[in-house]
Amino acid sequence: MSEVFVQIQNLIYITDRVWMALFSIIFVIFFGFLTGPVKGRALPLFWQVMHVLFTNLGKRLYKTERSVSDLVFRGMLLTLFAFVISLGCGYLARAVSVVLPFWGVTEVFFLSCLLTSGTVFRVLLKLHETLKTGSAGKGAYYSLALSTNTNLNSVDDFGITRAGMGFAARSFDKALVGPVFWYVIGGLPLAFVYAGLAYLSWEIGKDGHTKGFGKTVNILEKLFGFLPHVFAGLFLALACVFTPTAWLIRALGGFWSGQGRAPYYEGGYPLSVMAYGLGVSLGGPVTDLSGTSLRRRWVGPKNATAQLESGHLKRTLYMLAMANLLFWLFLLGGLLFIRLS
Repeated sequence: MSEVFVQIQNLIYITDRVWMALFSIIFVIFFGFLTGPVKGRALPLFWQVMHVLFTNLGKRLYKTERSVSDLVFRGMLLTLFAFVISLGCGYLARAVSVVLPFWGVTEVFFLSCLLTSGTVFRVLLKLHETLKTGSAGKGAYYSLALSTNTNLNSVDDFGITRAGMGFAARSFDKALVGPVFWYVIGGLPLAFVYAGLAYLSWEIGKDGHTKGFGKTVNILEKLFGFLPHVFAGLFLALACVFTPTAWLIRALGGFWSGQGRAPYYEGGYPLSVMAYGLGVSLGGPVTDLSGTSLRRRWVGPKNATAQLESGHLKRTLYMLAMANLLFWLFLLGGLLFIRLS
């Protein structure tokens, strides 16, 4: 009988967290779109805080002249430090939410700090207008460069468009679906842990092209992030049904195609689904802001064009908007199913 009571209690907690997640997604969409990027970065607020704490430390520890084993050890220590900080922030946020709930507003606020959505739309819309009109658009380029950690001077307008489309897919995965997934399962502590790992992988993981320094955090992030990563790919695939010129069947090819599929650390299923669904080529080599050359794979169907323009970015925005809506409706549907069952 006690086991049944525990199961019912856990079910109540899950339904409460789903409600919080639904409100948080709506909040970050509208508030993020209205306010725009913070200091040029269309990233979650918690990522911004971690960036302040760990950027200089990461630069001091990442010495390329060191041996691979030494860099792996240094990266492991940095990852452990970030893990502890993230977990501590998660428990602190949960404690504050319990003591000062304000009808759930406090918890919605803390979860929203781990997400980004509306800010991404704003940056990509500005980039679309810049590419369409040919205006200088320094603000759009600046925000995209900081948000993707990419030196846009190393690519042409086609490459900038590919960077914007890739950012749409990867932010949906790492900064929306992933944190919400772990929040629903384990509350704020697990959501903060995942967000901290996702941030550090973005900061030092270098898409898997790292000399051992980002190995530990990349492995941990993949361990936590793979299942929500698959879900993100599925929602982007379903969004193709409502996106002009995109095809669901073609998008699903991004899951099982042997060639033209992005490795996990370079965008994985979400990026592959976007490329296949729109019939374009994404990815490709870039240089990050530290000057490191990242030899990313080309992603997409065979013979697909990589010369992408503002129209492709516009269709990406359609796909991203529909993926956000479908994810929100999926959570709502799950909540109604639990309530009725």
